Amino acid sequence: MLSAFSRMLLVEGLDDWVMLGALSMGFIGRDPSPDEFILESRAALEPLLREGLTVMGDLSATGGGFRVWGSSVEECLDRFEAAYRDDPTDQRGLWSFGMWLSLTQKGADVAKKCIDADPDPLGIGDLRD
Repeated sequence: MLSAFSRMLLVEGLDDWVMLGALSMGFIGRDPSPDEFILESRAALEPLLREGLTVMGDLSATGGGFRVWGSSVEECLDRFEAAYRDDPTDQRGLWSFGMWLSLTQKGADVAKKCIDADPDPLGIGDLRD
C-alpha cells in the first residue's frame, strides 16, 4: 500500500510531469531537518520508482521534453539526495528544477484509482489555494 505522500505525488502527476520541488508539499506545516526531508522523501519516491509507477528524469529532451534517466532506483534516489544536500539555498533552491517524475501508464492507472478514492491524500488542498 502506498503512503499518502506517495499517493499525492501520483495524483499530481495526472496533470503533468512532477518537479521534485513538489516533495515540499509533504511537509506543509512542518519544518523538517535535511535528514528528515531526505528520509521521508526517499520513502515516498522509492515505491513509485520500484513498482514502475513513475520514472525519474529531467527536461533536457528536444523542445524541453521529459528525458528518462534510465538509472536504477537507487541511483535516482541517490542523485536526488546529493542534489538536495549540495543545494546552497537549503531546501528552496534550484536542486528541484532539474529533477522530475513522469507517470508511466501503470502509474496513471493507479493515480486515477487514488484520486477516485481520495483526491487530496495529504489534506492540503485548502492550504495550496
